[in-house]
Amino acid sequence: MKRIIYIFSAVLAVFLLGACSKYDDSALRDTIDGLNDRLDNLETYQKEVQANLTAVYDLLNKLDQALTVDGVTAGTGGYTITFSDGSTVFISDGADGSDAGDGTDGVPAPVITVIDYNGTSYWGYIDSEGEAQPLLFNGERVPTSAIIPQVRIGSDGCWELSVDGGESWTPWTVNGMGEDAAFTNIHEDEDNVYIVLPGGYEIVLPKTPELDFTFLLDGEPVDIAYFEYGEAKTFEYTMGDSAEMTITKPYGWKVDVRTNGVTVTAPVEANLSAETSGTVTVMLSAKGVAYTSELEVVIGTAASGVSEF
Repeated sequence: MKRIIYIFSAVLAVFLLGACSKYDDSALRDTIDGLNDRLDNLETYQKEVQANLTAVYDLLNKLDQALTVDGVTAGTGGYTITFSDGSTVFISDGADGSDAGDGTDGVPAPVITVIDYNGTSYWGYIDSEGEAQPLLFNGERVPTSAIIPQVRIGSDGCWELSVDGGESWTPWTVNGMGEDAAFTNIHEDEDNVYIVLPGGYEIVLPKTPELDFTFLLDGEPVDIAYFEYGEAKTFEYTMGDSAEMTITKPYGWKVDVRTNGVTVTAPVEANLSAETSGTVTVMLSAKGVAYTSELEVVIGTAASGVSEF
């Protein structure tokens, strides 16, 4: 910032001299404008780098919470990932910021990534050889769950890095890193979304399973069925993604699930302790997501105006 103060002091002096001369200050004005643009670009890029670090932290946090991905939407400059709890994380499309990333002294912006070490994720950086190295604080690796690294532009126009919440700042002196994309690739298949960071670290986010279970009779959905004592009815069903299934039923009723249908059998009349009505509940679970479908079962006939199955 001292440089800018000196420049504007020079501009003021030139302006005062201009009152009694025809001095052409256009070149100086162009220089000042160029420096201001440079500072604006650096400030904007610093915010982008910090936002990307926060995004990486958020993604890993979602993974630790066992959240799943509802969808990925492409937009201007990147992708929005929507999670099963309704929250979102924006992923940059990886456009490099090298035009703004070099400090005034030629120091490139830090390329922060994640390194797996003995099954734990730690913050790292890409060195001048393009290799991932661990970020260290007091000689120790920094877990991704502990803190988000912070970056800023120092008073000398060079990058600085903090891994202790901004208590201390270290000049970034790793040279020759080239492109500084925060995310090098994002792709998906039927089960997962894959986000690749510089150095090859891959965040694998499971997709939200499309769980569904619908009772059908004669091809039509049904949520209540009437039985005679001892009668068995077989219901077709539709089911979404593969999942673990748990079934509950009224006391004295039987439920048999097979690939061709669900057979529900009412208790016999002699079973006085059996329930004459209740709910057959199918509970599905996969990847931490649960789904419930219910079929009300009754011994008797439907009331007037109610369809009987």
